Amino acid sequence: MRGMRHPAMRPRRGATGYVMVMALLVLAILFALGSSFMALMAGENQIAISDRDMTLALNAAEAGVQQALQNAKVAPDFTTLLGNSTPGTGNNGSGTLQSGVSYTFTIANDPAESATPTTDTNSTILITSTGRVRNATRIIETLVFIPKANFPAALQVPGAANNFLFVGTAFTVDGNDTDPVTGTHTGAVTKLGVSAGSTVVRNDIFNSMSSTERTQPAFAGLPGDYAGQPSLGMDTSLDSNTVQTMASNWGAAAGAQNSTTIGRSTLTVSGTNSYANGAGGGPTVSNNQAWGTPQQPGVFYVKGISEADYQSNPSGVAGVVNVTGNFQGAGILILDGADLIVTGNFHWEGIIIVTGPLVGLELVGGGTQTIFGSVIVNTRETDGCPLRPDCLEILLRGAPSISIMYSQTAISNAMRALGQRFTYWNERAP
Repeated sequence: MRGMRHPAMRPRRGATGYVMVMALLVLAILFALGSSFMALMAGENQIAISDRDMTLALNAAEAGVQQALQNAKVAPDFTTLLGNSTPGTGNNGSGTLQSGVSYTFTIANDPAESATPTTDTNSTILITSTGRVRNATRIIETLVFIPKANFPAALQVPGAANNFLFVGTAFTVDGNDTDPVTGTHTGAVTKLGVSAGSTVVRNDIFNSMSSTERTQPAFAGLPGDYAGQPSLGMDTSLDSNTVQTMASNWGAAAGAQNSTTIGRSTLTVSGTNSYANGAGGGPTVSNNQAWGTPQQPGVFYVKGISEADYQSNPSGVAGVVNVTGNFQGAGILILDGADLIVTGNFHWEGIIIVTGPLVGLELVGGGTQTIFGSVIVNTRETDGCPLRPDCLEILLRGAPSISIMYSQTAISNAMRALGQRFTYWNERAP
């Protein structure tokens, strides 16, 4: 009949509810997916923030290490630094890092010297730096070797030396800080002209001087143990054993060309050895080569006899290094178990160490001989050189002139030749 629907065309009972249920189910699934996605995004964002904070904290800890290194480099020596809590600790201060990022650091003696926490003998320190960003903390520990030296005098005699000879009055040993370029006093620091490691050595040096040499400024600088001249005094801050260890440690930094072993023989360095000939040279290339420059100082290591060699043959002699001609050099010159005998024109900027049994320093004239920096003569035995009656621990014969001038600039330049070395670097748990 017209107007009547076929039964198949009528809506099924409950169809509307079914559609609604399906729609709600889809919405629930989408909501769950959306919530999971939002949670995932929030979690990933939190992880990203945490990772960023951990990275920033590590960067801050590394910045603390760099600040500690700067404090260490400007310290005159590590014993002074370790005995003063202010340079030995620090933080980022104001405005050095972004907001919320900070570091703190401490500088301590290395574990090898834990028994003497404020006394350094090996130029090695332990830096502990902590970086923080909100809840993130990173800690870095590092052992670093930074060459340091605090010399008490222009000429130091910490060992058992007992044979000295000063000839004429044309020599000067001056503890007033001197510019190696202009040769003028800077006024920065004043050291002893000559320091001795014992009263016996000090008295032997004094008694070896003539009355004229005692009264004129042949030894200039701090008054030392005398009201006026000479500038000569006791100082035990750099003892014989420390010097011997220093020579061994520093000598290890010399390159192959700059190292040689001569035993009880003689090495002669002659010819023209000047800055103009370049940076090559050293004990294995003795003629017409430069032994370092103020801009590129070197470490030069000559081994003569050891203590064991001496004990096996105490009546023998040490090695000898003869320097003649026109010589210029800069850096650290170490003679371990060998004499240094200089004639002719000689110019050195930096540090000279003569140490070991049966050794001495002889500047015997024949030219202008000038040393800017500091010199150590560390004789380890008292029996002189039995087969060389002319052998003396220190001989200064000024003809035409000999000058040993303390120079902090020359010393600092020379120390650069040793370089800075990290021997340990580790991140530890907070």
